[in-house]
Amino acid sequence: MTHDDYLALKRGKFAPIHAMESMITTVGAGVYTYMVMLSNLGRDQEAGFFGDIRERAFAIRSKIGADTTQEGLNELSNEMMSIYRDLNTAYIYLQAHKPEEATILQSVTNTACGLVYDIKHFRDEVR
Repeated sequence: MTHDDYLALKRGKFAPIHAMESMITTVGAGVYTYMVMLSNLGRDQEAGFFGDIRERAFAIRSKIGADTTQEGLNELSNEMMSIYRDLNTAYIYLQAHKPEEATILQSVTNTACGLVYDIKHFRDEVR
């Protein structure tokens, strides 16, 4: 979520569902950045792996606005958990073999982890 999105949400000018979509977009955008870097380095197989993760993130984003039942949110949360696990596995591997690349994925992995909870509890009452 960008700072402008956050301010709009706090002022009531941004619907919570749009804020959730914005956070999911952040994951997709971060993965895309790494994917392009890999592609530029000629590591197309790895880029394809991250391209798949990006597509899955955007699939969640497109479904979240259409299905906000708790069952639907639970399913989307499980899909985000799968993305998080893939990103975390890649992050752990990169920490051991290419630590300079691991830092690129660290923030994206953390955001995906937080989204697992946020998606699942989207309908919960705020206290």
